[in-house]
Amino acid sequence: MTILRCALVASTLTLPLQAADRVFKTFEGDGFETWQETGKAFGKAPATGGHGTQAGKVRGYAGESFASSFAEGAGGMGSLTSPPFAIEHPHISFLIGGGSKKGLTSIQLLIDDQIMREATGQGDSILRPHTWNVSDLQGRQGRLRLVDAATRKGDYILVDHILFAEECDPDFPDATQNGNPFNPGLVSTDTLPGVTIPRGSRLEIFASHREHDVYSPTALCIDESGRVLVTETHRLRQGIPDNRNHRYWHTDDIAALT
Repeated sequence: MTILRCALVASTLTLPLQAADRVFKTFEGDGFETWQETGKAFGKAPATGGHGTQAGKVRGYAGESFASSFAEGAGGMGSLTSPPFAIEHPHISFLIGGGSKKGLTSIQLLIDDQIMREATGQGDSILRPHTWNVSDLQGRQGRLRLVDAATRKGDYILVDHILFAEECDPDFPDATQNGNPFNPGLVSTDTLPGVTIPRGSRLEIFASHREHDVYSPTALCIDESGRVLVTETHRLRQGIPDNRNHRYWHTDDIAALT
């Protein structure tokens, strides 16, 4: 028996190492980057905790935000399509929730504009792991498309943390707990749904548009007297150009030292 075990270990060590899993999209940050959007269903950026009446009710997503077609409510329609990518791994895994109607509320794998794979939620606001076996499609170019073509209540799509994986059941790190982003040492706050703060600390609203006419803050600092100084840029795709349409500007912004 000992000899057999040693032989198994030796043969295992000589096997070629598998390619590492690749995180394709986490849906974190203030925009969808190079993903193409049609309609207004997905808004301008991933949802933190959920849009509108969904705020604080979505569970099972990873990190702090996710793609949601509920930005315009149940009646919003649109799509979100990834840039092309090479299918190099045998599996594509993701977290998905929302409606259960194929063709209306789903995530689709497109090759040459043909739907090769499709998945939906289970009719609720819980994101669950789902995996496609795409081993027969390896070597081809594909795109992912999130679709919301429905208008009835409960018809929306939630997607998060897309992985290109070697195994059919990869781990999804940073899963949420009770609908709130879960990180050791951080807790949720009712002041701003979806936001987490260090345990034992307190979050308060210092200024708002309604009470202080703060419209579009872009930077702030605290002076020697304790006053908070705020700069504003009135943009959001109107007026001053929105830098989300000009990502290459960011390198110049970061390089500014004075």
